Amino acid sequence: MNPYRYDIQTLERKARAVRRHIVRLNANSPAGGHTGADLSQVELLTALYFRVLNVAPDRLDDPQRDIYIQSKGHAVGCYYCVLAEAGFLPG
Repeated sequence: MNPYRYDIQTLERKARAVRRHIVRLNANSPAGGHTGADLSQVELLTALYFRVLNVAPDRLDDPQRDIYIQSKGHAVGCYYCVLAEAGFLPG
C-alpha cells in the first residue's frame, strides 16, 4: 500500500509543484531539456508516486516495494522532478 494515498486536491498541488520543478530544470539546462515530453508525464507519474505505487524514500530496501521503470527517455526530467517532490532526491 502506498504510504501517501493523497486525495485529488493534494495530487493537483503536487502536479503543479512538479511542473514548476520541470520548468526550472529545463530553463537552467544548457541543452534546454525536453519540456513537452516532461510535461506530458506529470499527471501519470504524480498519480503513480503519490497514490498508487507502494514506494517511500525511507523504505528503499523493502522487498514488497513497487518498482517503476521509466522507458520514455525524453521525459526523464519529469521522473527526476517527481522523485525530488516525493523525497527520493534533493529538491
